[in-house]
Amino acid sequence: MYDVIEVVNDGLKALTESPKYDVTLTTTANQTEYTLPLALKGGKILKIEVQGITTDSNDNRWRPIPRSSWREDFSAAGSTGTLVLPQLPQGYTIRITYQKLHARVSAFSDYIDEFLHPDLVHACVLAHVVSWKNDQDRLIGDVSDAMRSLEEKAWSLFDRSRVVHSVAMEPKQIAGFPHWGTTSSDEFKPIPLP
Repeated sequence: MYDVIEVVNDGLKALTESPKYDVTLTTTANQTEYTLPLALKGGKILKIEVQGITTDSNDNRWRPIPRSSWREDFSAAGSTGTLVLPQLPQGYTIRITYQKLHARVSAFSDYIDEFLHPDLVHACVLAHVVSWKNDQDRLIGDVSDAMRSLEEKAWSLFDRSRVVHSVAMEPKQIAGFPHWGTTSSDEFKPIPLP
């Protein structure tokens, strides 16, 4: 069972990062630097908002803090980073939207992030489990054609699931324009002439 749990963790690492919220920080008078929660370590901050009103628990009216007004100071290994914000009034909750890979599972009863479509997770885990099983069989020289065929089908199903159940991420704003993180490198570079 523990081997399969580790294979599930390998599969979850193959899936995309998903957005998460953290609302553990509260503004303090005369403070601009806040220690980031440990849960954000290794994640990428997408957006920071501050609670608009504190008198209604069902209507926070989150107000975005412009990206130009905050920064994340990175930390050394084993410690958390610092979030630098403008001076804010005391007693308001800070909501941080960040993206991060799925947390490790350690038991069969652990939850999988509902942001990921169940069919995508099933296809991913199936592909990784069949691949792991075939790797185990290859070590003893006993992998069958049927299992090789099943592995190919599982990876194909995973590829289709990634297209059908793709994870939609909110585009980043760069200079006021949406940006989906495309790289500047060109895959179709000109062939150098002799």
